Amino acid sequence: SLLTVEEKEASEDVKDPKFNAKAVLESRRAIGRQLDYLYYGFAKLLRAEPYIVLTTDRTDHFFNPSLLSQSQFDYSLVAVHLPGEAQDKFAFVDTGSGVSYGELPWWISGSRGFMADAKGAKVVVLRAPDSGQNASETKTKISFNLEEGTASVRWSRADSGQAGRSDRMDLRGQSPEERVKTLEKLCGSRGSFEITRAEAPGLEDLYQGLHLACEGTLTDTNFTSDLGRYSFRFDGAWEEGVPELTSPTRVHPVIFSFPHVDKNVIEIDAPAGFVVANPPPSTKLDSAYGHYVLSISATPSGYHVERTFSIDTVGVAAAEYDPLRKFLSEVRQADRMPVEFRKAE
Repeated sequence: SLLTVEEKEASEDVKDPKFNAKAVLESRRAIGRQLDYLYYGFAKLLRAEPYIVLTTDRTDHFFNPSLLSQSQFDYSLVAVHLPGEAQDKFAFVDTGSGVSYGELPWWISGSRGFMADAKGAKVVVLRAPDSGQNASETKTKISFNLEEGTASVRWSRADSGQAGRSDRMDLRGQSPEERVKTLEKLCGSRGSFEITRAEAPGLEDLYQGLHLACEGTLTDTNFTSDLGRYSFRFDGAWEEGVPELTSPTRVHPVIFSFPHVDKNVIEIDAPAGFVVANPPPSTKLDSAYGHYVLSISATPSGYHVERTFSIDTVGVAAAEYDPLRKFLSEVRQADRMPVEFRKAE
């Protein structure tokens, strides 16, 4: 179910095997639930204590323990308890999903699951990972073209954990034509940013994170050589977006996809005939929901920008909506901070 379009076209048209271990091992094919049962069997043979866990895709609905029906479950995984460990310690394993051992896709983590054996059943919490396990690291180079009044932007991003996973799964399942459009969108093709390169190296490897390699031209820099001073905002698709909460009030909790941290390093070359003005002051924002640090320093060729933004929780209660909204608003305001260049003497 996670094959790329190219892999599906190259594979033989074989029906899914019967629902037993022998058929799966002989055919070397399995759907997700079959892999879970097979893994359960091997874990038991190795004298661990495995349990099948049923849960839901929380982007659609949550597990309701009061609803005595299996029809609400659309996802399964395996919980493994090792001998000698605390009774409440489990490794949750989602075989065949492209995630590492003990890791879960974000759309089932941060919620609850149903775990049962012959002795009874209980509700288990599928905890979301720490923000540091879901990281995006982006490197960007911005250079100006004095004659054309444009700026060339070259940037690359490497994601790990759950960062970029949804986009990566979408790309793997798309046709080559659809994939080109999606990659251009991910690279920021809109308005005045014209894409010249949009690629995702390593897309064929299920277990890699999403990697982007993007290049383009920014055509509305409003820069001319006649200016004495020039102000430039460096935000763009090369920075992960900050959630925007527009409503002044909130009734329900705010649920994020997953805790994550975004790290950006941006090098901005001064336009020909210009030098850097005084760098703006650093910005540091700390909250119960995440953190933000922006540091801008002058270099011999222009500006060096380092930006780190994290969301450290998967959910925020409605009662805490105002401070969350204030924190995110301050982050977006800091991201709009420009750098200035002045004409060389």
